Amino acid sequence: MKPDVIVTWPTGYDYPWWRWQMTQHRKKFGKIFVVFHKMGHPDFRPFLQKMFRNVTYLNMPEPGVNWRHIAVNGALQLSKNPWVLLTEMDFLVKEDYFFVKVFEEAEKCDGVVYDQGERFHPCFTLLRRATIEKTNKYYDPAYLYNRKGDTLMRACLDHGQVLTWELREHGKFKSLKDIGLVEGEDYFHLQDCTHNYDRIKVGDIREMSHPKNFLVYNAVSRLFPVPQCKEWVEITYLAEYLMCPLGNFLNR
Repeated sequence: MKPDVIVTWPTGYDYPWWRWQMTQHRKKFGKIFVVFHKMGHPDFRPFLQKMFRNVTYLNMPEPGVNWRHIAVNGALQLSKNPWVLLTEMDFLVKEDYFFVKVFEEAEKCDGVVYDQGERFHPCFTLLRRATIEKTNKYYDPAYLYNRKGDTLMRACLDHGQVLTWELREHGKFKSLKDIGLVEGEDYFHLQDCTHNYDRIKVGDIREMSHPKNFLVYNAVSRLFPVPQCKEWVEITYLAEYLMCPLGNFLNR
């Protein structure tokens, strides 16, 4: 198994840790689809397209209510792989055995997922393409519509929840926990990474998510041997200036 990878990437952000991670594990995957959606400044697309190679880049239309649905389905139209990994750039893996275990177990069912109970989280959802095709492939928070356009009055609260409902109707899935992988040991989902950098950019740190984990991630991301964008590195230092007592002292 060498699944295709699909991520949605806001244009005003960079994720050096994930770029390094995918470079290290590149041979394990088919195509990598990075679907840009316009969010934030400056625009890092020129840097990424030059420095993060062997990737298929797509530009989605202007963002709207259905931005993630449009992005994922745009990539699905180009992917011909029997397996697809929908993931996010703040899902972090340390060792090879993670993917070896996941791919091995996925072949026995219809996919391996990060299961939140109510939905398969977009940070890691490895799916058999044939099972995806049995669904409406609807990925955004909204009401569920059938193929005829009739509204099925079952409210969706978050990205991927509608798709999860339909996948569970048509297939059998294992969670990362089911196959013996432990969060915090075998993998780590940082959560709200983009939200935190958005707060840094506007200088408002009152609503930072998991600040201690974020500060470690922020510092470590500068250390990986991948091309680093000067403008992004400056943003990472700004995060430390704003969030740490010593940073506040140095910034006065």
